Amino acid sequence: MMGKFSIILALFLMVLFLPAAWALEPPKSITLDINGSCMEYNVTVSPDMFDYGCYDVKIDVTTANGRVGQIYDPMQGWKSSLYYVTDGMCLDQDNNNATFQIYAATKYEELNFKCKLRAGDKIWESEYYTIQQTCPEPPAESIEVILIVSLIAIVVLLVGITAYIKILK
Repeated sequence: MMGKFSIILALFLMVLFLPAAWALEPPKSITLDINGSCMEYNVTVSPDMFDYGCYDVKIDVTTANGRVGQIYDPMQGWKSSLYYVTDGMCLDQDNNNATFQIYAATKYEELNFKCKLRAGDKIWESEYYTIQQTCPEPPAESIEVILIVSLIAIVVLLVGITAYIKILK
């Protein structure tokens, strides 16, 4: 009888105190603010409920065809968005976000952004942010412009040949 009572008491105490233990560490979240239009973006990373300190930052950019992003690391220059920027974000009472330059090496319309913050062996991830990339179409060369330039080149060539022949005579 005492064994059953102990099990029931233990379960009751777990139900009573487990939510309090969860409340000790509030859930962390990462928000991204993505600004840009075609291939070049500034991504502001805003972590919420993170402790002060420095975090490695990874902002991965992908399409349906795979990874296309590059992130600018002030210490190492441009590198694949597969890699972290070491100590890319240091949080304190005055700084609660950081902005990163991102290059998407594609004109594919749909881009997926995802951020990861790392401190030691802990990693936190943002949700995926999907944006529609708008890249202007290059102006089509009109056939008239190509034809006129070609005719001028032919005339200049013929004038040059004629002048050369007259000089030889």
